[in-house]
Amino acid sequence: MTIQYLPLEILQNIIYKQLRQLLALPSEYQQNLASLAATSNCLHQLANAQLYQKITIYDDDNCNVISTKDSTIRTYIHIKHLSTFVYNLTLDNFLKIQSIHIHCKSNFNKFEYTALYNKLLHFWNITQHCIELINFDIDNIRKNQTILQHLAKNSYEVMEENDEVVGNQFNGNKITNLLNWSILHVQELSQLATVVHPNLKTLDFFIEAILGDEDVPREQTICLPQLEQLNLNTTLSTQCFLQLKLQMPSLKKASISYSHSFNKPPLNFDDFHMINFDELTDLELKFNCLHSDCTCINNFYHALSHQHRSNHNTLQNLTRLKKLTIVNHNSKNQVSNLQQYAGLVSNQLNALFNKFSKLEYLYINLNEFIKNDQCKINWTNFSDLIQLLSQLETLIIPDFFKWWIPTIQLIRHPFINTCACLECNEIRRHFLQMAQYDEQNNFTHNFTNFQFEPQGENTNQLVNIDLVKKCNSKFLSHVFNAFQSQFHQLIIYSMSTQYFRNKYENTHEGGGANDDDVLAQFQTLLRHNHLKKLAEELKGEHNNLTVNCGGVLI
Repeated sequence: MTIQYLPLEILQNIIYKQLRQLLALPSEYQQNLASLAATSNCLHQLANAQLYQKITIYDDDNCNVISTKDSTIRTYIHIKHLSTFVYNLTLDNFLKIQSIHIHCKSNFNKFEYTALYNKLLHFWNITQHCIELINFDIDNIRKNQTILQHLAKNSYEVMEENDEVVGNQFNGNKITNLLNWSILHVQELSQLATVVHPNLKTLDFFIEAILGDEDVPREQTICLPQLEQLNLNTTLSTQCFLQLKLQMPSLKKASISYSHSFNKPPLNFDDFHMINFDELTDLELKFNCLHSDCTCINNFYHALSHQHRSNHNTLQNLTRLKKLTIVNHNSKNQVSNLQQYAGLVSNQLNALFNKFSKLEYLYINLNEFIKNDQCKINWTNFSDLIQLLSQLETLIIPDFFKWWIPTIQLIRHPFINTCACLECNEIRRHFLQMAQYDEQNNFTHNFTNFQFEPQGENTNQLVNIDLVKKCNSKFLSHVFNAFQSQFHQLIIYSMSTQYFRNKYENTHEGGGANDDDVLAQFQTLLRHNHLKKLAEELKGEHNNLTVNCGGVLI
């Protein structure tokens, strides 16, 4: 019996599960599915159902979006092949698409997606089919059009009376095929108020400016029965949202950005009465406060920890939050702003964790740019508070090497010099040679031609890295910056993508490789030294907890 004559359930198991498990890389799985699709009509249908279901378009700057550990199976198409994909897309395969993500950066390269939008519009003129389309190309959507704007522009029908054109009528049928909306301008809110939204799952506000007399539709109640995710990506977005009358009974994920600048009112928890925080599973809070005499951030977290909307007797029974992200918005380093976040970590996490005791994921990013010695945090107290979260699986601290080390009053020396094992000794030799090489090249951090010179004698001699020396200190800062660069805190759709893209493997093959390969060995050095002790304090008895400190996973 040939493979195409096997029962459908067995074929699906082979193609969708067993074949995926055998192939480590998504690209290999994608190539094998494409090969299977060419063998028979049956396998063609099964393979295409997988290939077209979830599509990611990427460019050279976003190659690491192809994750080997991502449980979501997606088809990855390089931007240079986008035109071919669009040209060959058929109605049959269009109906298989559930989502399209665009991970590109129109900086020096100016990418164009109009052909894709037109092809989707063509098929939506034929039939209704819901698709999630997220474009992470910020420069493109700022200068051109979002898919929502493109559809809205092409959704007006000519009205005739007695063979004369009397006006245009807006038809929102095509727009309702979008599972996610991206609002870039205030006038687009009128479409939100006039169109029925039976399918809308995600709503993104990315309003950066209000021009002229643009007005928010304040009076009309807008019901979004299926909305699950709300992203308020700017302060103006949040202000516009607060003026609306939205009903979101199914809301599960919320991202809020707000800056209490000198011409804005303070952050106020009570203003967000449209969001039932007790029902959320994912919450991202990106705040900053530029007023030296204000504590609005601390007040918000206090209210969040103590207020609830339920008749249950205990807070733990009514909260569903699994993922919490705390971000100092734009990493504002004003002293009073950082002191509010230091106060949050030192004095408010107890109440916050007692309420949201079911957290499985915690992301804290407070200051990714500078050190600030005026803020002090008790690491032991912080570690004890983490123990309150018995279900925590992931703890991520992106700014660990920049802000936390000086804030918990540690120096950098023990993070690379405490372990005396042979492997760490060898890596420290690499470190010293690379630091010297970098100094000779005016600290350009280009190690393409670097070659490690093995130690001929005294290989067991303890190697110490003197961080008083300028070249060693600058090179360690470069290593920390490289590891931190794996974090991508996007300014739009941030909850729709992973913050961390791991590009450093825990292996070392020697010199002469690319920069990522050369730097990867220092992950091992950091894991073996004082960072290991700090991570163990965070984990306590949580054996399943993965700690990510500044891009180093332990």
